Amino acid sequence: RSSLWIEQIRLHSPKILEACEVAMAKGDKDGVFFRPSIKQFESSPNDAIDYAVMEKMAGDGTDGPDCWVIPLDAGWSDIGAWSTFWLEGKHDASGNVTSGSVHIESVNDSLILSNHRTVAAVGIEKAIIVETKDAVLVTTMESEQAVKDLVANLGEELEVLKKHHQVVNRPWGTYEITDSGSGFQVKHLYVKAGESLSLQKHSYRAEHWVVVSGKATVTREQQVFTLEVNESTFIPVGSKHRLQNKTTEPLEIIEIQSG
Repeated sequence: RSSLWIEQIRLHSPKILEACEVAMAKGDKDGVFFRPSIKQFESSPNDAIDYAVMEKMAGDGTDGPDCWVIPLDAGWSDIGAWSTFWLEGKHDASGNVTSGSVHIESVNDSLILSNHRTVAAVGIEKAIIVETKDAVLVTTMESEQAVKDLVANLGEELEVLKKHHQVVNRPWGTYEITDSGSGFQVKHLYVKAGESLSLQKHSYRAEHWVVVSGKATVTREQQVFTLEVNESTFIPVGSKHRLQNKTTEPLEIIEIQSG
């Protein structure tokens, strides 16, 4: 029962339970999603649940519930490190595991993953290269455990990466930040069929919308109108506005924010 498990967390690692309970209490409902408070959740001790609770259940000497472990041969592996991911992957003749746009020469026993950009590597072995839109990780199999120290030393820059992802999921779809600079930001919005953004207004920025795929229904103050592919509109500062996709096909919008 879940109540039994929660009680064991309360007994053996109360700070974990407290952080989770407060995170839920201070969370926000976002459409069909419920988002626990990130700040409160991150205050939880960084302990693995098996060490924090399960091992203590097995030998705490109390009259509490017994802890049982049942062997299961299901081909499952706890992929807690990139080297483990490499071990479980499909290797080429040189022992490499690659994904995405990857080009290699004289590379052995390495893991190279590309999500967006092309990655080229020459003359390396036992390397780990992971490319995403936000950042690129380059390390070796032997040094991968030091990545946590690197992350700890990134400080403020890491906080920006953690809080401002380039691709953000919303109940109505997703948006991707493609460019940003002083006084502007460019987004690529994907609005699912039949979905709508909330009616809103912005006090300090204006927006330009260009339809690149699908048909948009736009509310701007008292006006309601549609935009086809290659058509655009301007949302002035302070104007109430909403973007809707009333069709059965996805809608793609380029949004340029200024201000």
